[in-house]
Amino acid sequence: MQSSFAWDWGYEINLNAIHSLPIQGPSFPTQGIWQPILIEAYDDAILQSVSPMTIFDSKTKQWLLNVTIWFEGYPKSTVKGRLMIDLDGISLLNQDFNLLIDANGDGSLRTIIVMPKTIPIQPWYPNGLGPQKLYQMKIVFQSANDSSNLKKLIGFRTIELVQDKLNTSREAYSFYFKINGVPIYSKGSNWIPAHALHEKLSSNYLEFLLWSAKEANMNMLRVWGGGIYETDHFYEIADRYGILIWQDMMFACALYPTDRNFLQSISTEIRQQIRRLSHHPSIVIWAGNNENEAAIAQSWWPEIFQHLDLFRRDYLQLYIETIKSIVEQEDSSRPYVSSSPSNGVISKRENYLSSNPQSNQYGDVHFYTVSGDVWDWRVAPSAKFVSEYGFQSLPSFSLLEKYLNKDYLKYPFNDGMRHREHQAGGIELITSMMSNYLPLPKQDSIPSRYQLDDFIYLSQIHQSMAIKSQTEFYRRNRKIDKNSGEGLTLGALYWQLNSIWPSFSWSSIEFGGQWKMVHYYVKKIFDNLLVDVFEQNNHLMVMIVRDDHSHFVNFSVTISVYGWRKQEPLNVYSTFCMTHSFDVALAFQRDLNQLMKESNCLSKDSCFVSAKIAGVLDREFLVRENFKLLGNLKRASLIKNPNIHLDSIQGPIFSFDNYIYDIKLSSDHIVPFVWLEFVSNSDIFAIFSDNGFLMIRNATIRMIAPKNYPKEKIISNLAIKIFNDVYHKYK
Repeated sequence: MQSSFAWDWGYEINLNAIHSLPIQGPSFPTQGIWQPILIEAYDDAILQSVSPMTIFDSKTKQWLLNVTIWFEGYPKSTVKGRLMIDLDGISLLNQDFNLLIDANGDGSLRTIIVMPKTIPIQPWYPNGLGPQKLYQMKIVFQSANDSSNLKKLIGFRTIELVQDKLNTSREAYSFYFKINGVPIYSKGSNWIPAHALHEKLSSNYLEFLLWSAKEANMNMLRVWGGGIYETDHFYEIADRYGILIWQDMMFACALYPTDRNFLQSISTEIRQQIRRLSHHPSIVIWAGNNENEAAIAQSWWPEIFQHLDLFRRDYLQLYIETIKSIVEQEDSSRPYVSSSPSNGVISKRENYLSSNPQSNQYGDVHFYTVSGDVWDWRVAPSAKFVSEYGFQSLPSFSLLEKYLNKDYLKYPFNDGMRHREHQAGGIELITSMMSNYLPLPKQDSIPSRYQLDDFIYLSQIHQSMAIKSQTEFYRRNRKIDKNSGEGLTLGALYWQLNSIWPSFSWSSIEFGGQWKMVHYYVKKIFDNLLVDVFEQNNHLMVMIVRDDHSHFVNFSVTISVYGWRKQEPLNVYSTFCMTHSFDVALAFQRDLNQLMKESNCLSKDSCFVSAKIAGVLDREFLVRENFKLLGNLKRASLIKNPNIHLDSIQGPIFSFDNYIYDIKLSSDHIVPFVWLEFVSNSDIFAIFSDNGFLMIRNATIRMIAPKNYPKEKIISNLAIKIFNDVYHKYK
């Protein structure tokens, strides 16, 4: 895979001579044969792959199966045989065919099957919007001398990438998906290779990572173009969990040749991958590359500016004339975008090489910032679909301790820890950003492991709050600005879900599977029901965001204003808000100065706001909560010893191969960012229902573990880290 040689989140090889970038380190590309090799023998022809496209006829209300089957056979021959197709054991086709095999030994058959009304088809839906019903499709081909069969799990669903012209002064187009005719908000992350040595990746670990995406209410992952086309097992899991896949072709951040041999190799690869993968209902879009259009448009490397015409021709020849043409031939059921980011529907008009492929008016954007108030939502782009954005943090101390020399495990960082950061200037950047909001250990202090543990905790707070601010904005930003054409954001995929090694990373899950704090945060933000609290034009705003397609619901809304030193609210506002499906509703707004005056809040730094909604949706009583820091935590007046108590642990209850415990906590004072983890030498692995949370008085946290751990072991190994302690060390 390309990323075996270099990337800013993983292992790197010295590229100084190529791009003059100050990065170096080990490189571990897999060598030799690492997948099974099979010898297939036949006399006439055998099945190779099948591509079933599901089509819903809105007039007859019936599903159609447009099935293309590919064969390998004796060159330049005609093979008489019988083709049989069944679905969950019910015969759909049993017919004789004359199969023509060309000079290359390839043949194909295509048939359209109208699903009989005697088979009640249940559509496949993404996570959070319906069931993921899968049917086993079996294809058998029998000739005089051969018999072969294929089995595939398929789902019935339709896909539409909606890019409609919007009624705005400045030209703009929408960019969102419909599944089975229903608009969805795409919520999720970006997927990178899960292991530096891909052959070492276990199926259990792969399953856990995708389960973690599902549990965090994600419905989409973007398989990034710098890794590999993932295994069959990856896409099978995505099908089961309802995780939509944005599939990049494997080209990323580089300039590729277009000589005859390379294009022939690429053409074969693209055809093989589409035929291998196209039966998966989870895959919803093909993208030609990652950021290569942007690289040429913005002249990322001096060679581009020097040979611009050459690289523009190469780009069009590879991604448009070759890959786009093959995708359209092989799979007309899914959309193709030439790059990510791109300007979507207007890319063709710009000859697929826009001067600005990151417009907020159309297509998708990638957004990273190195300056400004990144805890403020106003730094984020008001784009149609944000397919990359993110911030770095460090993984847990216990993970680093497994892999690093103990002499490296100190802060301020030494060369050993600095080597783990492969983003140029990354340590200085993350430290600078964190220092705007959080008290940090002094750079001239005596290095210690305790300071490193604190820095890790603070880095995860920073990542969580920055992602929270941006993502909540993307979730509520569904109105279109009539003048600028910006807004109508219907997709947010943060960078990145997983990590390839223990290091500084943008990931929300550290190498090995432990959830970082930010993963718990996006779980709440990506919920189908979100209460969002933010500041705009010196007003406190509370909005309710719904992604479901159910009926209207009237929610009770409670807004509580707190001071940091008192558990009782300074003021409480109560109201009701009528909401509609797949919509955003304004539940509360108040002039901030007036609110602070009414609440006897002396300064923004001394107060925060909590919002809570409650209502019945689809016969289920739902409660959602959120918080908004009004000021800067560096200047907050926090109690020094808030006294958090572990009151009890109840359970376990065995459920779905896991053991469930309830951990009851209480505190004598308000505590932000309460973090539960197990000590370094513990072998306990668990996921919590919430973590990094704001605790006002009491909390019951559910612990999900793969093993039945004795309560005494949990109590003796559970560590509770709180911001108040770190705050008073370094303020």
